[in-house]
Amino acid sequence: GRMGTNQHLLRSLVPIIEQGGIRVSETEVIMPDPVLTGRNPVKLETLSKRSGIEKWTTDVDALLSDEAYSVYFDAQTTDRRVAAVTRAIEAGKHVYCEKPLTHSIYEARMLTEEALVSGVVTQMGIQGHSNEGTRFLCEWIWAGVIGHVREVHVWTNRPLWPQGIER
Repeated sequence: GRMGTNQHLLRSLVPIIEQGGIRVSETEVIMPDPVLTGRNPVKLETLSKRSGIEKWTTDVDALLSDEAYSVYFDAQTTDRRVAAVTRAIEAGKHVYCEKPLTHSIYEARMLTEEALVSGVVTQMGIQGHSNEGTRFLCEWIWAGVIGHVREVHVWTNRPLWPQGIER
């Protein structure tokens, strides 16, 4: 989809790969090795050529069973997300997932429980809050730099488009 293609693949992963990965210490560099997945092989091949990411597949089950990959990223439509993320968690994959996570509180609780039982790490992508500045602020809070925090309020100019489910 548009979110996964533009924001995550072309504006994040491809530049990280082009710069040689992310240096996390003097001796360690994290280099993403993505596999594009989807339902349409023609679109996947086109995206592969556009992005320079050579690996792609329409067989998500085979990819989930591949131990070489420990993370599953989901940016597909919300109506497909719960089933796909559940399969990834059951396969022992850590999950980074776009919002909205689910259509209901029940589905969100079900995914949370499955992740806890499976012992995987999950994160929902909320771009305004998944950045270095937010990480620094969390580290300051955890280290007690700014004292005891009882409440946090966050404002954003997003979303810029209509939200919600028609009932």
